[in-house]
Amino acid sequence: MATIGDSSKPSGGWHAFTGNTQVQQEAELLTMPELGDVLQIGAWIGGWSGTCRAILCLWRLDGVLLGQTAQVTAANFGAGGPAGGNVNSFIGTLLTPVRLAAGQAFFVGFDRHGSDGHQISVGGPGSPSHYEGRHGGSGSTWPGNLGAAGGVATAVRRSGAWGANYVRVPGAKVMRSGVQTDAQAVQVLRSGAWTDVLGVQIMRSGAWVDSQ
Repeated sequence: MATIGDSSKPSGGWHAFTGNTQVQQEAELLTMPELGDVLQIGAWIGGWSGTCRAILCLWRLDGVLLGQTAQVTAANFGAGGPAGGNVNSFIGTLLTPVRLAAGQAFFVGFDRHGSDGHQISVGGPGSPSHYEGRHGGSGSTWPGNLGAAGGVATAVRRSGAWGANYVRVPGAKVMRSGVQTDAQAVQVLRSGAWTDVLGVQIMRSGAWVDSQ
């Protein structure tokens, strides 16, 4: 499998939030380098004033939840800080692989339970920003869309070194300068605009299945 993102733990600072009225979701913005199926995602998480139940999530650029893992539980590292090193790495397998197109931007991170608290390490000055959101209060869907309650805020500094593991999807080939190379994208004309085809299916045993 290939990996997107940086798996190292950031250092330089920390953030902590608790309850259902504060930040519940932490995310990094990534870009898919080629057509592929994302199978695993990861995050650095620590519990704050107790253990923290969380679900690793993959969100579309507009915040729609595309994939999730099983629940993980981060250990309690106390409260009062500084908490920069009080996080553990979690890598989870998506319940259903998510297919993304070459060049498609997406978010990877986690959504914690509204009754718990979490802490994260953040990179030093000059590191890329991360994103924070909420799924909502008691009775809201968990995990939820990124920023479903209160929108998505951009925070200073990278917050967890999250990445995604994916497998490349074999695609169409084109001839360029006498050499057969992978086509980066296949597009179709829809409503007067060219849009990417995210997958190709064929009929097998009376059912449509993804072309391998």
